[in-house]
Amino acid sequence: MTVALVGWVFANRKDSSPAWPLITFLGMTLATMVKSLHGFVLPFLLIVIYSILVRNFRPLKQWGFWVGLIFFLMVMKVSVSTLGPSAEYQFSWGSVLYQISNWSSFAGSVGSFKVPSYLYLIWFDFLPWSVLIPSSFIFLFSLRPLKKNPGVLFILLWFLGYFLVLCFSRYKREPYLMPLVPGFALIIGYYLVALTSRIPIPPWHRIVNGAAFGLFTMIVCLGTLFGTSLLQKKWNVPADFIPTWYVIGFVMLGGFLIWTALKGQYHLMRRGLIGIGLCFAFGIIQIFLPMMDAAGSPRIVNLQVRGIAANSPKPIYHYGLTQEDMIYYLNGKPPIPRLHTYEQLIARANEGKILIVTDKEDGQILMNSDGLVVRVLEEFPQPRGRKFLLIWMGPEPQGP
Repeated sequence: MTVALVGWVFANRKDSSPAWPLITFLGMTLATMVKSLHGFVLPFLLIVIYSILVRNFRPLKQWGFWVGLIFFLMVMKVSVSTLGPSAEYQFSWGSVLYQISNWSSFAGSVGSFKVPSYLYLIWFDFLPWSVLIPSSFIFLFSLRPLKKNPGVLFILLWFLGYFLVLCFSRYKREPYLMPLVPGFALIIGYYLVALTSRIPIPPWHRIVNGAAFGLFTMIVCLGTLFGTSLLQKKWNVPADFIPTWYVIGFVMLGGFLIWTALKGQYHLMRRGLIGIGLCFAFGIIQIFLPMMDAAGSPRIVNLQVRGIAANSPKPIYHYGLTQEDMIYYLNGKPPIPRLHTYEQLIARANEGKILIVTDKEDGQILMNSDGLVVRVLEEFPQPRGRKFLLIWMGPEPQGP
């Protein structure tokens, strides 16, 4: 998807090669093979909207555009005919519209507030650069991109267009934010270059950035006071798993960024952002993730289940799970098949011995199944009294 949009950027340059639209379609074709038809629909919609807004249809008339479109359609035709009925859903226009038209999912609950579901994920996942979102967007819109700066218009469409589609999507996971990263990086990079160049910057940038960094520092302080108890309830991690030195370092860096913003020391502010980004990555990799794994996170449970299944000749399935993270990991490569109904599960168990990954409630129901032998091989305790179970099931031995 990124290759497709970068190709279109070059296709819109003066005296550009007519091969650039072809590169755009090659990128969309590859994205479709990996991500289903969404890999074509999202960048293509953005390209069409951008072309209409800037009234530049020259790339649409070049031979590369039409050759690329024919190539894409041929690859999709071959893919559907080769993969068979199982691929029809992935390459169906109806399925794409169904998955990105869930209007009721646009607003997600955060406490008593309603905000776009991905907004708070962007704030956390893109730290510390997300602190610059308010000032960078105000700055870019002040450049009047629709009339004077088509390049800025393109990167704004790239980020905001993908963001809106993701908010309307029926399925929401943090990895789905990846297509936003290049557009977001271009926005923040453009803004930082403007701050550290000789372009006159209005004084209100100091106030907005200072307030944003102040809010960031306050969130860090509140997070260390109350966030650890929330994580303890959700993931069963120790209440004091964040070292004191790490918190003090974060607060000091936050104070440094407030000072650089208010004083207009933008070169120092950029270096401070890089430093706090490295500290944030260190905390996630060396502190947060190891604590979650030690508490039996779904990722670790998935690895343990696959390790047990690898040493067993019995087929393994999952049934009745509702924990989204656990389902995500079980659907990884190679995916563990899901049995959707109780009848399917009983039929498979009557055919021969099987392994089932399920939760405590469904496990209790399976224990009472008539005509089957059911044993719990492993229990994986989770926060709030929940459990994942690995169950062995098979038909009762027949009498003489």
